[in-house]
Amino acid sequence: MKHLLPVLCVLLSILTVPVSIMAQINTNQMIRIGRNALYLEDYVMAIQHFNQVIKAKPYLAEPYLYRAIAKYSLDDFTGAENDLTLCLERNPFLVQAYLCRGASRQNLGDYEKAIADYTQGLKSLPEDKQMLLNLSIAYAQTKQLDAALKNLDALLAYQPNYPQGYLARGSVYVEQGDTLQAFADYNKALELDKNQASGYAQRGMLYLQQENYAQALQDYNQAILLASDRGGYYINRGLIKYHLNDLRGAMADYDKVISMETHNQLALYNRALLRSQVGDTYGAIDDFNKVIEWEPDNFMAMYNLALQNNEAKNYREAVALLDKVLKEYPIFVPAYYARAELKRKIGDLKGYDKDYWYAYDLEQKLQKQKAQGLVITGKTVLPAGTNLDETAENGDDAATTKTREKSDKNINKFNRLVVADKIEEQQSKYTDELRGRVQDRDVTIELMPAFDLAGAAGNANTAGNEKADFNRGYALNMQKDHAAAILAYTDAIQRNPEFAEAYYNRGLTHLYLGENELGIADMSKAGELGVINAYSVIKKMTTE
Repeated sequence: MKHLLPVLCVLLSILTVPVSIMAQINTNQMIRIGRNALYLEDYVMAIQHFNQVIKAKPYLAEPYLYRAIAKYSLDDFTGAENDLTLCLERNPFLVQAYLCRGASRQNLGDYEKAIADYTQGLKSLPEDKQMLLNLSIAYAQTKQLDAALKNLDALLAYQPNYPQGYLARGSVYVEQGDTLQAFADYNKALELDKNQASGYAQRGMLYLQQENYAQALQDYNQAILLASDRGGYYINRGLIKYHLNDLRGAMADYDKVISMETHNQLALYNRALLRSQVGDTYGAIDDFNKVIEWEPDNFMAMYNLALQNNEAKNYREAVALLDKVLKEYPIFVPAYYARAELKRKIGDLKGYDKDYWYAYDLEQKLQKQKAQGLVITGKTVLPAGTNLDETAENGDDAATTKTREKSDKNINKFNRLVVADKIEEQQSKYTDELRGRVQDRDVTIELMPAFDLAGAAGNANTAGNEKADFNRGYALNMQKDHAAAILAYTDAIQRNPEFAEAYYNRGLTHLYLGENELGIADMSKAGELGVINAYSVIKKMTTE
């Protein structure tokens, strides 16, 4: 579970606890204003106030906790984790800090450390329902299903009317294949709270998996009625409508998601597949191009785009795309046949012969290996009995379903619609305001421009020397010398440790080079210092 949303409500409840008595009145005032900003969901403003408190009194624990809550709310889980560690170094007895850090680590995929945090917190508050719930989810995420069930049983013994506990336990039963118990828990959760959108969505997904499309549609209709801003609900309802042969309705759902979230790759991918099926070749090409622009390594989209370019008679573009696909999936036979036909169309008969006969020989070889029990993937051949989970390409599944999970990279499933996972289902409301979840804004991700050294641009905190350094870094980026650009931005930051724009550009450069951990750390610092677009970048990099 990517966004542990109930955590925030619990964390905000601790804001009523009085802070330590401080000597300076202005520090108290800054804390009060920051806490009010948290309540009003103005997280960027809250961070700016807690920055001032921390700068004045870095030995206090509470401001780090409050700033972490704001960063958590902005999906800056790395920044939240760092602040909470600093908080606990100053006061290891702030139990709620363990809850918040555990949730941050859980969102970052560091489940073992999250488990350690919850376990530590539960030593002081053994019946805390949020920590018990999150600990159970972490156990499930590490496939410790028995431990998860044991924890959830204990939670529900303490809190027999807690809907989230039943939903979590239902999900564990689904993992164990016990659909009867899963339905029982989902039904119980909805009996306790009929206005819980996630309950209908989880039960609807189970109906979808059982191919009970009528019941699945009914549940997703209700989920959308209660939470009309969650793109994942529309994506999965579109799948249900697709199974019910309501292609117009499915298309409408994908259009809705894209109207809310312009760069939602799942909705774009699924809409592209539907467009290709109804003969809207150029619409499909446009959507697949957008997917690849945001996911350059999406080889399924790339293969589909090649097929659509073939339909549009863009033969050379299609060949170039198939070259990339086959470099990644060197034994994906259909791509060789497709490329052979394309080469024939452009008059490359020698290339046609080479691809066609290579594909024919490869196909015969792979069929024999498959008959021997070997595991065939688009990339390689593996020993019999190899368990590849989602990536395995053998078996009857390929012929019996029309969908795949987002994480399933099986190239043979290139023409299947994608099911939204819990990340997409729980995406929060899109907004273009500065308040609230600014990370949901649709922004253009690009370097911040060079400064006018005459003083026409830039942050008032930056002096002339650090502004080359910054401009030098920007110029080096434009020249594609990214390693040197990082050094220039580092020089700027060393001159001025609060140079927000330098952190932002250095972070983007790290991300461009594939150095995600360094890039996200820089983006977190840039956001902390007031560059709000940094939170949109963090969200994009941590949810792909």
